[in-house]
Amino acid sequence: MSECAVTASNQLNDNCNSGGSDAQLNARKMNSWLQINGMTCNSCVNNIKGVVLPIDGVLNIEIYLEDSKAFLTYDPTLTSDHTIANRIDDMGFECKVIDNIDDHINDINEWKERPSSAWLEILGMTCMSCVNNIKGVVEPMAGVRNIEIYLKENE
Repeated sequence: MSECAVTASNQLNDNCNSGGSDAQLNARKMNSWLQINGMTCNSCVNNIKGVVLPIDGVLNIEIYLEDSKAFLTYDPTLTSDHTIANRIDDMGFECKVIDNIDDHINDINEWKERPSSAWLEILGMTCMSCVNNIKGVVEPMAGVRNIEIYLKENE
């Protein structure tokens, strides 16, 4: 059986004899945001990448110097976001996990399903043709369940 490795860019190497399906690989992928304080230049970014990317289980890390944040993609069966944060902390930077995105997927999906409504002031409508044009554009949009337009009230 040949070795199957995932590179930092989340690509399987050429020697992979499919030790698992893409679905299995994606099921093992987690994402987290890290707060990294103390970075002053691109050299800091490159040093962090040089330490983090070779860690077994790290699939990718995108570091945003100006925001002092990093977006980490990893295999939770091999490492954890807290382990990576501690490793960066050991380099002399203050690092902590600020959000494990996958922990919130269910919350986000539930929130997206909740109905909500909004009142909008629409200026410039002069006739029912304007109303029908707006309705024709907004009604088919994803997430729109109902639209009512009142010409006289500009709403």
